[in-house]
Amino acid sequence: MQVCREIRLGGLRRPDAQRKHKLSAALIQTWLTRFDDGRLEGQAPAPLMVAEYGAKITALGRKIGQLTMEMGLLKKTPRLRLVSIPGPLQRPAFAKKRRCCCATR
Repeated sequence: MQVCREIRLGGLRRPDAQRKHKLSAALIQTWLTRFDDGRLEGQAPAPLMVAEYGAKITALGRKIGQLTMEMGLLKKTPRLRLVSIPGPLQRPAFAKKRRCCCATR
């Protein structure tokens, strides 16, 4: 803020401020734009914004807790493992064989 004030009062030129404080021209321009708009005055955040962020942080904390519990449960739950059998599909040995209706008994 002091740099912006010095530049705007004419006590310091931009190139001199760049060399003296080792700042980029783009950063000084950004600071000057904010200084002119009154956004660089170090204003404290509005209480409404703080309350909104607090509510969001609380909700996200609850969500993280819920997902952590779900993940722990999923890790403990046994998984079904599908095993592929190479070759043609075979009928299990214990299955009954069907007779054709035209076969003699």
